[in-house]
Amino acid sequence: MEEIYGKIARGSYGCSWDAFQAYRHLKLLGYIVGRYDVPWTMKQIRSGDVTNSPDSTDGSSQSFGKANGACNDITKLLKGMRIDGMYPTFKVHLPNSKFKKSSPGVPSFLVCLLRDKPPPRDELEMVENKFGGIPLKFCQVDNGRVSFLSFDKVTLPSLP
Repeated sequence: MEEIYGKIARGSYGCSWDAFQAYRHLKLLGYIVGRYDVPWTMKQIRSGDVTNSPDSTDGSSQSFGKANGACNDITKLLKGMRIDGMYPTFKVHLPNSKFKKSSPGVPSFLVCLLRDKPPPRDELEMVENKFGGIPLKFCQVDNGRVSFLSFDKVTLPSLP
């Protein structure tokens, strides 16, 4: 049990107290929530259906660092790096009684945890463009209070 608390406190393996609070809040609202870079089932890993990002288009299972059947640790490490600091934490599906983990489909939206203040607009647009039309929601956890933000483009009409 101490090992689990230690991992959550350090934020290792994608676990953090803020991430847990956001996950718990979404589950209480009834959403189907999964971690972004973790497959729903082992079947998806074996068949190579899972991709780490919507950008990957070739069928060589690069999302798990495999090239020609051999494990490529460098590719795996590079894909795991989060250089810009903002990335999806969860993929969220609307409540659905016919949902199957073996074929989850496209998520309704992705959730990015915000560590500090909201990022600048140009960084938000850059992150949104990476995920091919899947809406992003940003989550801020402050002293146990979970807030979700989404940003839409607003155009104001020009006045005469």
